Amino acid sequence: MGVMRYVPIAILMSVLVTSSVQQHGRQLSNCVWEYDDGQTLDLTSAGNTDGTARWNNVTALDVNQDPNLYTINPCYGFTLGTECAGVAVCRISDLGIPLNVAATSTGRMYYSEADNGVVLEYNHTDPSDPDLVYISRFHSACNGGEEVQIVVQGVQSSTPNQVIHRFILLMPCAPAIATPKTSGPPTVTPQPIIPQSTIAPTTVSKVTIGPPPVTKVTIGPPPVTKVTIGPPPVTRATIRPHPETHGLTAGGVICIIFVSFVCGYFLLGSFYMCCCSGARGMEIIPHVHFWLDLPTLILEGFFFLFSCCGKTQMMETSSGQDYDKI
Repeated sequence: MGVMRYVPIAILMSVLVTSSVQQHGRQLSNCVWEYDDGQTLDLTSAGNTDGTARWNNVTALDVNQDPNLYTINPCYGFTLGTECAGVAVCRISDLGIPLNVAATSTGRMYYSEADNGVVLEYNHTDPSDPDLVYISRFHSACNGGEEVQIVVQGVQSSTPNQVIHRFILLMPCAPAIATPKTSGPPTVTPQPIIPQSTIAPTTVSKVTIGPPPVTKVTIGPPPVTKVTIGPPPVTRATIRPHPETHGLTAGGVICIIFVSFVCGYFLLGSFYMCCCSGARGMEIIPHVHFWLDLPTLILEGFFFLFSCCGKTQMMETSSGQDYDKI
């Protein structure tokens, strides 16, 4: 009887312990998780179904800690050469050597109490070292966008027996407030991302609430434009003298030609008379007798001119007197 009274207490304790252990759901299919409340987490949209990688050559957040490049296609896998065949993640070293770190056939989903969310995990054993296992863990979070994004945290822990890589899948689901130890994907604040696509923030337009602005209207006669009646203003003109022209006139040109001709006549004539005719003294002047008689000829011309005019006047006077006499 003493032992039987402890049976109800043991049953109550087992019920309490059983109720405190929560499974948080189960995996329905490849990359699909169902929570206890009936909600589902579908990660199938994160991978391409045509055998190609969704993200190529993505760098880790800290390139100093992890300088490798990652080509990723969760859920369906892809093939990149002979080293990465049927993989979800292919790690490429800084020397360009590919390495399989997530075989698609090993994929499984489980709820992580430490991470407070569902984890999609892949692993791959190094053929050259059977004791070394590469593990790739995908955590999911809501970003409220329209496309899936990837955050590569890279190598998080490394031991002689295993190397763990972490990735965050930002799914286009409605963001929700995450509470500790609850089912459903948690909402995290994304760290700097280096994805192939970038989601631009929504631009919020400034809206002013209130009555519309009133335009000021002036009622009255139109403004009068000042008009000045009178003669137009006189513009003061500046009269400039014509510039002086410097040059030879026609008379000057004729004089120069005449003087040149006379000088040439006497010089050439004197040279001819001296050299060809053997003249000496005044005889070397060409036509010397003409030039000596020239003053006399001029005087005779004047006398002849005046004598002719006087004779004509006398003839006109005498003829008039004779006519009167008749």
